[in-house]
Amino acid sequence: MPFALIDLPFEIAADTVALPYDGYVACQNKRARAFWEQAFDSGVIPPSKSAAAYFGKGWWLDEFICKRISGTPPPSKEVIDCLIDLSFKHIRSSDYDPYPVAFNLARHQSLSAEQIARLYWLEADSLQKAAMFDRSPVLDALLNLPAVTDAFVSEIGLSTNEAALLPLLQSERAPLSLKANLLSRLADSPSWRVRAAVAKNTGATPEQLVRLASDCREDVRLCVAANPNAPADVLEKMALSGYSRFRLAVAKNKNASAGALWVLAQRGDRLDRREVMRHPNATPEIKAYIQERGEGER
Repeated sequence: MPFALIDLPFEIAADTVALPYDGYVACQNKRARAFWEQAFDSGVIPPSKSAAAYFGKGWWLDEFICKRISGTPPPSKEVIDCLIDLSFKHIRSSDYDPYPVAFNLARHQSLSAEQIARLYWLEADSLQKAAMFDRSPVLDALLNLPAVTDAFVSEIGLSTNEAALLPLLQSERAPLSLKANLLSRLADSPSWRVRAAVAKNTGATPEQLVRLASDCREDVRLCVAANPNAPADVLEKMALSGYSRFRLAVAKNKNASAGALWVLAQRGDRLDRREVMRHPNATPEIKAYIQERGEGER
């Protein structure tokens, strides 16, 4: 109560002084919403006003624009070009993040090849600015659009930005020769998340998986244990691990050899043995051994 009695007069005074500014901001927000509603409904950016003045006003406007991008009717080419232009202009602004708008645009099925390329370069610039992403969700979406060209895919493959290269490993548009080259380049990445993406990729070579099985990062080694193309000797060695996550990953690996399964049957815990009982490579001898211990599938 004493604090409220002291704080209340100051709060009333501060709100009174800030009232004109709050009214000005509310008016600007109303104008910004009306501007973009008119732009989306008409398909034309009004020439009498500057779109930049009504862009990046806050999270609420980003959310409104994103909903209209994904809605019906779809935005016109002029509106999409304007949003991409404004994102480029504001990308280095400390008070605006173009990512939400770019991500929603990247999922738009009507994007042209030129717009796809521009959004990719916008995303690449944004990743360099943030320096915190290990993957590009925007590029993930762009690679699934019908207008993507082979030349665009090849151009991305020459990038030095690892976050831009990772989506190519899962993309059906990337040729096998390009994926093999990327796996060779990314297997020695300084980022453990990138190495983990290589370790779980079914296109990784046995030599790469053997090297990643000794990685300093536990998450990378775990991806090797779950990779169906991991060499048999690597899986047998991981079956001896003291970490239950590694043993369980080997037990669930459909290509685990009978040797690895024997190790798990003898040295694993009850959960490991139950997975071994379900494994297609488990021999009758292995199953009989587990059943004798009374730890078969129940």
